[in-house]
Amino acid sequence: MSNFDIAILLNEVAQSVMGAWINNIYQIKETFLFKLNTKLGEKTLLVEPGRSIYLTKFQRAIPKVPTNFCASLRKHIRNRRIEDVSQHDLDRIVKIVVTGERGNNSIIIELFGEGNLILCDAENKIILARWYRVMRDRSVKPKEVYTPPPLRGTNLMNLSRDEVSSILSSSSAGLAETLASRLNIDPLYAEEVCALSKLETDTRSKDLNIDEITRIFNAIQLTLDRLKVGPYVPQIVYDASGKPISTVPFNLEVFENLASKKTENYNDAIDEFFGVTGVETTKGLEKKELEAKVKEIENTIEEQRKKISESEEIEINNRRFGDLIYSNWRQVQEILSTILSAKRKGVTWQEIEKKIEEAKKVGVVPTNKVSSFSPGQGTVTLELNGDKIAVDVRLSATENASRFYELAKKAESKKKGAESALQDALEKLRKLQREGLSLRDETLKVKRIRKWYESYRWFISSDGFLVIGGRDAKTNEIIVKKRMEPRDIFVHADVHGAPVVIIKSEGKEVPETTLMEACQFSVSYSKLWKLGTGAGDAYFVKSEQVSFSPPSGEYLQKGSFMVRGERTYMKGVPLRISVGVTVDEEGHAGLVAGPPSSIASKTKISVELAPGGESRSRSARSIKYGLAKIASPELKQKIEEIALDEFLQVLPSGGLHIK
Repeated sequence: MSNFDIAILLNEVAQSVMGAWINNIYQIKETFLFKLNTKLGEKTLLVEPGRSIYLTKFQRAIPKVPTNFCASLRKHIRNRRIEDVSQHDLDRIVKIVVTGERGNNSIIIELFGEGNLILCDAENKIILARWYRVMRDRSVKPKEVYTPPPLRGTNLMNLSRDEVSSILSSSSAGLAETLASRLNIDPLYAEEVCALSKLETDTRSKDLNIDEITRIFNAIQLTLDRLKVGPYVPQIVYDASGKPISTVPFNLEVFENLASKKTENYNDAIDEFFGVTGVETTKGLEKKELEAKVKEIENTIEEQRKKISESEEIEINNRRFGDLIYSNWRQVQEILSTILSAKRKGVTWQEIEKKIEEAKKVGVVPTNKVSSFSPGQGTVTLELNGDKIAVDVRLSATENASRFYELAKKAESKKKGAESALQDALEKLRKLQREGLSLRDETLKVKRIRKWYESYRWFISSDGFLVIGGRDAKTNEIIVKKRMEPRDIFVHADVHGAPVVIIKSEGKEVPETTLMEACQFSVSYSKLWKLGTGAGDAYFVKSEQVSFSPPSGEYLQKGSFMVRGERTYMKGVPLRISVGVTVDEEGHAGLVAGPPSSIASKTKISVELAPGGESRSRSARSIKYGLAKIASPELKQKIEEIALDEFLQVLPSGGLHIK
């Protein structure tokens, strides 16, 4: 709620609550319900610090046990009479004075920022507060005198034309921003002042001429006059899709072309606008319990996915360590035999380390493989093909390799256990989703169950084949070692550092269309995009032609691979990506990015991208709002719920241009 909203609303609320008795107070999360006995009957004053205050007609489920704060509040103000309701300096601060046999108390409601509800004594000293805080210009602590924050900007009620002129001419910001920050005008009403003045919101304040400043001053005065005396036309404003977006106390130029619904008074407009969420109703208690169960299972799902990822990484690393020991068996065995022989002769670790360091200096092979010693663990760390591996000096090279293979097997077993637990949790979640269908509304939002391949880049080709791609060196390695199967097709851009792309063939023949789309996918997510290149080359091979093990005696960096045999190239593949919206069986919306031909055939709406000069963050916002603009009302709402980070995650690295 804006400071203007509060000013008009309190005039209406005060007429109903002045002289009312506070029968009780309830707290639902951060919402407080004051049950009042007024001259017009029972009323409920709803207070949500940081957000709103109004009389509500909606019934809400009352918690059986009050919170500690609510119990303390009851102790001080229950069965007290409301003597005054006021707004502090046209700011978003409301003060309610209550009186009784023990004297007066003030309830301070801060409706800005994170909000607060503060109870003070007759001397304005703080008795208790929902949140105790120490800030730069004030503090909220027990027994301290309550101090409101410094007034932001100038007091509008005593504003002269010269003051407006001085403020505008000294600001290099846009007009709407200056009005909001320097004059304490709510952003919506700052836009309204701009509209009434026939000026753009981003007009530079310091560039305004005398005539324009006069128009702005007159627009401010007109708005203040309407605020004080009307005429009031309270209403709820709706966007083009029929979704309520705001409440206003009178007609505004900025909403001139939007639909609205008139209400009897401004309180009714606000009450209907904020409404009542499902969790606040009696039926909502069932939803709340269901939500708690859903949350618990979602946490289990995330935990099992984390375990799977960790186990997979441990398995891959230990298997690689075993492979590296066998690839360098002769040198590893020589090092271990030398150290073990020296230890049996009584040579100390320090002497062994010294002799090996001396041998390394003169280039004695294989001492150059020794990185460090850990006498306490009885291990020596060897550097093999870029990996540092701690081997046990009491075991042979073969026994050390076997130990790593055994660790890999244990990790694989743990991963299978976690995958089984994950499937159980997913089934439980689906069951809860089915149970929740009868309770389903906006308050019960179950997270979308992600498919396994959504951990990577992915798309479904025009021919119906799943295509996955790595996001980094780690996922490149996982895709090749764990996800690539016989008869799959391995695709790679002909440039260093490009993502690994795999076409999951399921044993079927892969058509030319899918091969082309996979090649386009690969070049588009390579560094060629960042370089602004219009096209690039890519190749594809059979899965059995790819290996992470180098020929004996050769070196292969961690995460790298070798392709043996003949490659089939596609030259001059255009760098293009489309982002589309998918909707699963449960009605959840998600994003998919891939070649335009594929995305166009698999989604209802999409946007096409090419390398360009627009930043990724700005492009992500443009894509989100562009897709929402062309979507149906139902799909638009789903798109608006997708986090901006999800749009960023599907975009290539580098600048973009929306086609």
